[in-house]
Amino acid sequence: MNTFINYLIEANLGLVFFMLIYWLFLEKENQFAFKRGYLLSSIIFSLTFPLLHLNFTVSKELIPSIGQVVPAYWLPEIIVNGSGPSRDTETILSVWVLLESIYLFVGLVFATLFFFQLLSILRLFIRSEIYHWKNCLISESEEDKPTFSFFKFIFIGQANKISQQEKQEILFHELVHAQKFHSLDVVIVNLLGILFWFNPIVRIYKKALVQLHEFEADARAVKDKDVDMYCSLLAKVALQSADFSLANHFNNSLILKRISMMKSVKTKVRRWKLATIVPLFIGLFVFIACQDQIPENQNEPLPSSFSNNESMPEVVRARLVELQQIYPTSTFVVIERTAEGNETLKQIWKRKDVGIFHSFSLFEGDSNETMIHRDFMIVELTDRKIRRASLPKNEKDIYTQVDEPASPVFGIKKFYENISHVLTYPEESRILGTEGRVLLEFVVETDGKISNIQVINGIDEYLDAEAIRVLLQVGGTWDPAIHNREVVKQKITLPINFTLDFRKTIK
Repeated sequence: MNTFINYLIEANLGLVFFMLIYWLFLEKENQFAFKRGYLLSSIIFSLTFPLLHLNFTVSKELIPSIGQVVPAYWLPEIIVNGSGPSRDTETILSVWVLLESIYLFVGLVFATLFFFQLLSILRLFIRSEIYHWKNCLISESEEDKPTFSFFKFIFIGQANKISQQEKQEILFHELVHAQKFHSLDVVIVNLLGILFWFNPIVRIYKKALVQLHEFEADARAVKDKDVDMYCSLLAKVALQSADFSLANHFNNSLILKRISMMKSVKTKVRRWKLATIVPLFIGLFVFIACQDQIPENQNEPLPSSFSNNESMPEVVRARLVELQQIYPTSTFVVIERTAEGNETLKQIWKRKDVGIFHSFSLFEGDSNETMIHRDFMIVELTDRKIRRASLPKNEKDIYTQVDEPASPVFGIKKFYENISHVLTYPEESRILGTEGRVLLEFVVETDGKISNIQVINGIDEYLDAEAIRVLLQVGGTWDPAIHNREVVKQKITLPINFTLDFRKTIK
């Protein structure tokens, strides 16, 4: 999960950063092909930079990661109603699970809309009578439809209202869109909008690219022609509607900008701007590729080559039992050195809780001719408490996202059960009908004690005080967080939702 969150954060940081550069240095330039290339490169780099990782440590003071400033690690919410706390803590979803569900649902909605837009263009293409012109498929209609192009397909709406010469001007304009593959840009930025629907910068990229497509097509269409006559044609069809957002429209809005750009003198992009953009690109690459913004969770359960002990060969099972007796505080994973097993071993090398590799071979068969050679490896995962005792402590920094989050010594389930038994709804708030979510923020120190308890989102003095009282009473001792092979302090948020059931029955 952290890997994908990290990708989303870094890719969107890249999109925002590159757009800021565009606004500062390139927006007013009239080299349309260069600006289009920059925007497309920005999208490509933003999507690929997070996939590249350099084994180079960057100072946190020089370039802090997002994981040091994003909202604190949220515990699942506990709900307190008029009759007491909810004890059904097993069904409470964490904020990250909820956000993941929202992200996937909205992304699916945008993907569906994109599919229907493609389908509407395809339906129009199938239903139209077409003819060939300069390697393009042309369709004309007298209906109140927009004039647009989509790859090699050009559709002319209200064809009876324009002259033959004007039709030729439109065709040459749309031909530029087809030759320059402008529709590919629109498809790419729409797919980007599905993946990053929450980022308004994506819509700005789409708007900028569509404008550049029109500027570039206008510049080619009026080359060695009467600019004023072409501008009159733009004004004539400007009031047509635009029903296909994936297409390149001849009568695209911002007509005044298009006319202004056609009549402006073309100048090259200044060298000092290019000299400034290059180091900014390199700086962003170092920022993203040299560190994860949200630490990757490298301690998820590893798959074993065997579903249970009974399925293991007898010799392997006996060796596993022997190791479990020698190292009772450790967990073991048995891997057979097959192709799939070797992939699992690659994951193991990235983990921070690996102790010892116990490797041995097994020969099965009745004779040398039928003998089968099998390699096994038993991986020992060291106990967290023992490992913490051997790690140095970082008393300076406080983290929000870490490799291994802090957790109550007796487990998160017991922690919530204790809260449920102790927490009560203040009578003063009940009488006043006050309800809402109290957000408590606290720090788990490197010795496991909690400190710096504060209300970051309060309701009233009674509910706030009750939330703090309960945390002080049942907070107990925690297993501190681990990050970058250090025991560190972690900031955690605990949501407690106070709600009055009886209010729902009052009309």
